[in-house]
Amino acid sequence: MTGSVVMSVLLLAALPSLASSDACSSCTCYERLDKFFVDCSYMGLSTIPTDIPSKTSRLYLNGNNITEVGYDNRIYYNDNLRELYLHNNPITSIHEDAFQNTTHIHTLLLHYTSLGNITSPIFKNLKHLKWLWLNNANLKEIDDHAFADLTELYELQFFGNNITELGDSMFSNLTKLEHLYAWNNPGLSKPTCCTLCGLDPSLVTIKWHGIAMGDKLSCGCDVQAACSTNPTCFMETCNNFVYSYSPKQSSVSYVLLLMSIFATFAMSYWL
Repeated sequence: MTGSVVMSVLLLAALPSLASSDACSSCTCYERLDKFFVDCSYMGLSTIPTDIPSKTSRLYLNGNNITEVGYDNRIYYNDNLRELYLHNNPITSIHEDAFQNTTHIHTLLLHYTSLGNITSPIFKNLKHLKWLWLNNANLKEIDDHAFADLTELYELQFFGNNITELGDSMFSNLTKLEHLYAWNNPGLSKPTCCTLCGLDPSLVTIKWHGIAMGDKLSCGCDVQAACSTNPTCFMETCNNFVYSYSPKQSSVSYVLLLMSIFATFAMSYWL
C-alpha cells in the first residue's frame, strides 16, 4: 500500500515535466546554439498550443488557421521566448493582454494577417521588442499610441496596407528606431515633421509611399514649415530626414562632393 502511494506521488510530481514536452509530440522541437526552437508552422492549428516548453526561445506558429490571439488563446508564461512568428495566419484581432506572459519577446512577425485595425494597446507589454512586422496585414487604421511603449524598437514595417492617416508624434517614443518602412499604402500622404516627430534623422531610414529616392524633409529649419508654429512637434536641429536611403549615406555623398570640388579647384590652380 505504501509503495503504491509513493509511486502515485512520484507520477504526479512528474506530470508538469511531461506536460511541458507535449507540444513536441506534434510540433518539431530542436536545439541550435544553445537555443530551443519549437516549430508548429503549417499544421492547420486554430488555437495556440498550451503546452509550449518554457525553455522555448523561438516559436513558429506561422501558416496556420489562427484567427485571434486573445486572453485565453495565448502563450502561457514563458520568460525565455524571444521570437514569435505568427505571420500567414488569418488573425483578425489581438487582445491587449495577449502578450503579458511573454514580455521579453524581441521579434514579433504579424505580416500577411487580417488585423484590419490596431485600436488598442496590444503591444504595451512588449517593452523589449526590436523587430515588428505588420506589412500586408490589411491594416486601415493604427491608433496614435499603438507604439508608445516600444522604446527599444529597431525596425517597424507596415507597408502593403491601406492606411490613409497617421497621427502626429505617434513615433515620438521610438528613439532607437533605425528602419521605418511604410511604402505601398496608396492613400497615405507624405509625412510632415509632425508625423515623424521624435525620430532621429541621423539614425533612421524611412521608406514611404510616394517618396522618391533622395527626397528630403527639413525639420526645425524652415520658418515656413507647417510645424514651425509648434516647436514641440519637430526635432530642434537642422538635420534633414532622408527618405528611401540612409542619412549616413547622404553625409558620405556630401564629403565626396567636397573632395570633387577641391580636386577640380586644385587642378585648375596648377594648370
